[in-house]
Amino acid sequence: LVNNKDLLAGRILGHADGFGFFRPDDGSEDLFLSPREMKALMHNDRAVVRIAGVDRKGRREAAVVEVLERNTQQIVGRLFFERGCTYVVPDNKNIAQDVLIPKGEDGGATKGQIVVVEIIEQPSLRCQPIGRVIEVLGAHMAPGMEIEMAIRSYGLPNQWPAALLAEIASLSPEVPEAAK
Repeated sequence: LVNNKDLLAGRILGHADGFGFFRPDDGSEDLFLSPREMKALMHNDRAVVRIAGVDRKGRREAAVVEVLERNTQQIVGRLFFERGCTYVVPDNKNIAQDVLIPKGEDGGATKGQIVVVEIIEQPSLRCQPIGRVIEVLGAHMAPGMEIEMAIRSYGLPNQWPAALLAEIASLSPEVPEAAK
């Protein structure tokens, strides 16, 4: 039986090696999440866990009770094709799972290109995340690709609002003499 006093809510911190940590909302010490527990989670998700024990290194371990909030909706990464399977390796090193891309959902991207993937099915203990390519950014080593990847990875605004575009539509690239 699970006692509600033993449950903790907090945020998931992923690691490139597949394991992770649970940072409780109450500010108490982080808990270790094994690679098995992390299979159903992604970096920055919110979850409720219970303390499951202590691992052989003396760290307190957590077991996931419920995922409260999924915070990864899009991923930037490199597209690969292998033996009839298409997948994207995330650029974010805190996400250890590759994202599977169903047939016909590759957005016309070619092997090795950098793409933006929308997650259509979150990971579970038995299944990797599944997504669809929504934007092809270009070749892996193209000039300016790091900037494009950072903009998409961190959700920075990269489009001008329609109201602003309408306001400046009457302006020309040349400064009129009267304005000088």
